[in-house]
Amino acid sequence: MKATRDLLLTQNYKALHLSGFQGLRTDKVLSDLQITKGAFYHYFPDKLSLGYAIVDEILRPNYLNLWKKAEENQENPIGSIITLLDYHQKHILKSDEDAKLGCPLNNLVQEMAPLDEGFRNRLQFILAEQRRMIANAFRNAQKKRLIRNESDPDELALFVLSSIEGSFSMAKALQSKKAFDQCINQLKNWLTTL
Repeated sequence: MKATRDLLLTQNYKALHLSGFQGLRTDKVLSDLQITKGAFYHYFPDKLSLGYAIVDEILRPNYLNLWKKAEENQENPIGSIITLLDYHQKHILKSDEDAKLGCPLNNLVQEMAPLDEGFRNRLQFILAEQRRMIANAFRNAQKKRLIRNESDPDELALFVLSSIEGSFSMAKALQSKKAFDQCINQLKNWLTTL
């Protein structure tokens, strides 16, 4: 039973990433999986509850787990952020095809945050938690005297997070992995100047 629910979540998440929430056709996903509508409605009363589950059970843990190491790294927090940016370049946005899809979180923020309070609250939570974790990494860097004490960790974190999401947006608009890499490389260079 749980396997069916997980399959529904995973496959609908992939379809959502391709076409957005409003363009998501759960009936097509069900047909492809050869799962009945009754089975779908057993787990999700409607499309909106499916969307919320995708955010809560796939996006939230994926995005927050990425930043956990940077937040917890006491020895080299800035290096940990740079390593995470390298990871984005090598494993998340690997090609021009990936660039066309953009960032799932960013896509949903742009599409659904203005339209639905349930999405907006969930997406804001993820962004706020990411910012908090990045800020904690900067606080750790201040404790180690790796960055200037007059730097505001919360403001730095907001800048880093907006730069990453902006990099995804530029890559999507230009459909270019190269544009993403150029943006992220500049962010990494900036981090070394702190």
